[in-house]
Amino acid sequence: QPSLPKRKIAGFLVPGFHSAFDSQLLAGAENVLRSQGYGVRFACTERDVDEENRLLREMCDDGVAGLLIWPAIAPVTNGRYLLTAQSRLPIVLLDRPLPGLALPCVTSHNYLGGMEATHHLLALGHREIVFLASPLLDVWPVAERFRAYQEAMRGAGLEPLPPLLIGPREEIRVDAVRYSVAEAYASEISDLAAALARPGRPTAIFAMNDLMALLTVIAAGQVGLRVPHDLSVIGFDNLSLVEHFAPPLTTVAQDPFKIGAEAARRLLTIVEGGPANDVWTLLPIHLVVRASTAPPPEGGDSQSIANSST
Repeated sequence: QPSLPKRKIAGFLVPGFHSAFDSQLLAGAENVLRSQGYGVRFACTERDVDEENRLLREMCDDGVAGLLIWPAIAPVTNGRYLLTAQSRLPIVLLDRPLPGLALPCVTSHNYLGGMEATHHLLALGHREIVFLASPLLDVWPVAERFRAYQEAMRGAGLEPLPPLLIGPREEIRVDAVRYSVAEAYASEISDLAAALARPGRPTAIFAMNDLMALLTVIAAGQVGLRVPHDLSVIGFDNLSLVEHFAPPLTTVAQDPFKIGAEAARRLLTIVEGGPANDVWTLLPIHLVVRASTAPPPEGGDSQSIANSST
């Protein structure tokens, strides 16, 4: 009796699997891969490069047809098994490229998203706009959003303000916590509240993602500021829960399902002999205006906030 053909398997690695964003990336990729007869071997690196290296070696040795990787953040590229793995089988990166690795990458058009967010605040009349982030300004999607903020400000004849950097150098997502956001991020909220209580606070904050925007809303309330009457806040991602914030959050929407699906299509193209190196795919974003942004208060502060990097 003839043996059944071996099932084709694609590997899928992500730093964490705790949020709706993560699950939508996987769902988009799995939808495309399964439609083409591929199984999906999923693994979580827990944002650790050593664990990413171990899982990559294991998947390469097990003969997967190709890999989709949302890479863990690390200060250097040296020592990553990706340098070896890219010569062994097709690889497509999701969300962010890695310096020194000419690998195809599928991500959102973060620069245009940053432009739309900043232009929205400028159109409302804001001039004291601060970009808020964790200390991840060198990570490509965040760097692109910050670059867009700076160029939009200069395009309006304004000097960009120093970024407000809050919290540890790690990724944080709003629904990755087991406790309430206020409990899990008490330190970050305290730092934000202190920054907002100082003289010369901004009239608007462009946060690197929706979680940082939510922390800002909480911190503003702690120092007696009303959003958006005293402070406008805009995020990035459009997580499903942000329309239920109080107030509902203005944000830039990206589509993780489409990122995963397009990355899977790109991987299958390479598996079938298509070009592999340095092929970028930037997916559209769009601004979603809700109730967290409004014109600045009359007589608002006119001095810039000091850089509060931690």
